[in-house]
Amino acid sequence: MADTYDVAIIGAGIAGTAVARHISGGDARVVVLEARSDVGEGASRANQGVWHTGFDTYPGSPLSNFVRRGYDLVSEYAYRANIPIEKTGAIAVAWDDAEVRMLGEMERRAHLNGYGTARMLSGQEVLDIEYAMGTGVLAGLEVPEEGLLCPWTTVLAFASQAAVNGTEFRFNARVVSVRRLADLTWVLTLANGDEVAARYIVNAAGVHVDDINEMFGHGEF
Repeated sequence: MADTYDVAIIGAGIAGTAVARHISGGDARVVVLEARSDVGEGASRANQGVWHTGFDTYPGSPLSNFVRRGYDLVSEYAYRANIPIEKTGAIAVAWDDAEVRMLGEMERRAHLNGYGTARMLSGQEVLDIEYAMGTGVLAGLEVPEEGLLCPWTTVLAFASQAAVNGTEFRFNARVVSVRRLADLTWVLTLANGDEVAARYIVNAAGVHVDDINEMFGHGEF
């Protein structure tokens, strides 16, 4: 007989653990199913750790709004959760005329997205800041608000808080098939033969989101 939950989250990377933290502590019974042996062992441990403002996203788009909201939330949460974070600033660099024009468009978007401190730099100004860049740089776009944070500590903080709030984590729990019952409950079959039932499913499987998506009958990825 399947273990029954209100919400099953597939994937214990930064997205899955963030969702788990957000919905934990309420009345819902929540489980996180992770195919590997620990949290953050997929793409979340191998990303660049960029604390991204979303300065170059299309202004007013859902992506722009989400990234900006995430930037603000992490700004506040990182210090409370002791996540290493540093506002280093960033420079996007152009090596040809087409890329210079692209930087101009990025500057326009940055200002519309609320980052008025973003500014174009000449090639020499780029080299004055990053002297090891090499010759041939034509221009740069400086965005002072960009930064870095530790992706592993972030996942661990999210997961730890979710666990303290009652979320259950199952590791080595790879989902291999899905079926739906008459009462609209989803039943997930794991590689070891166990079954997990839940009314709501969150697909946070990282680079495998398309595989999970297809199990639910969707093919848009």
